Amino acid sequence: MPRLSSAWEALGLAARLALYRSVSWFEALLSSLNPSLGDQVLGSGLSPSPSRYAAAGLAVLVASVSLVAAAWLLAASRLLRLPAGVAAAGAILASVSVSMFVLAVLTALPRIAYGSRGSRLEPRFPLLASSLATRLLAGSTLSGALLELAEREIADLEEFRVELEFVASSVRLGAPLDAVLEAAARITPSTSLKSLFSALAAAARTGAGVEDIIDTVLREYLFNVEMEIDRVTAGLGAYMEIFVAASVMLPIAIGVVGLLLVFNPIPGLDFNTLLFATTFILTPMTAAGIIVLADSLVSRIRL
Repeated sequence: MPRLSSAWEALGLAARLALYRSVSWFEALLSSLNPSLGDQVLGSGLSPSPSRYAAAGLAVLVASVSLVAAAWLLAASRLLRLPAGVAAAGAILASVSVSMFVLAVLTALPRIAYGSRGSRLEPRFPLLASSLATRLLAGSTLSGALLELAEREIADLEEFRVELEFVASSVRLGAPLDAVLEAAARITPSTSLKSLFSALAAAARTGAGVEDIIDTVLREYLFNVEMEIDRVTAGLGAYMEIFVAASVMLPIAIGVVGLLLVFNPIPGLDFNTLLFATTFILTPMTAAGIIVLADSLVSRIRL
């Protein structure tokens, strides 16, 4: 019995080692396809670590390939009555296709989730900055203020849970504050929060005034929002000018064409048909196009 138990333990250890190597290899493969995969996985909140994301992705890949290959072999042997060699070749081709598709999804998903989360974080940045400034003005140190935000105000700052928990856990483990803030700046998808963490990291090294840094970053954020509003306003003005010009020119064009049709009739085209097409087709399509463009332009601003 002791020998059998030792054999099972050795077998289990070998299996865990093989699984660890497989996950490490798969993580390296995904990182080669997307060099920013680690930061994007952490910053998007998809997984607490790139290794866990790679492990989950590897499980999805194996399950997908196995399912597709089994389904193809079953269909080829029972329904299509294909020869064994053709069925095996088809299964290999289907497995390769599914593998490429899953790899593409696993590579692109962190990038998409990263950008999506960044668009949600950016409008909430002033709330985090003001909360941090309040803690600092109350007498807390920078590390203490960040820990207090992660422990006591996480319910109000739920959108920033990934960054706050990352900073808090790293600080509790004794990592240097400047290195922790630089790492947080790399993983966060928010441009303003990235600037804040980078500036705070420099302040942690040099001892510069943290309150002034937060005030500067907030001013920069408000300036960028103001510039974006100006760009959107200018774009909306251009769209409105196009719409007004079309509204003025269309009746004139219809009148001119109608007058020409009176003197030079065109078979199959009369003034009533032209008026109907312009009123109920061209004008609504132009208005709908302007509305879609304006909505797309305004949606860039998130307040």
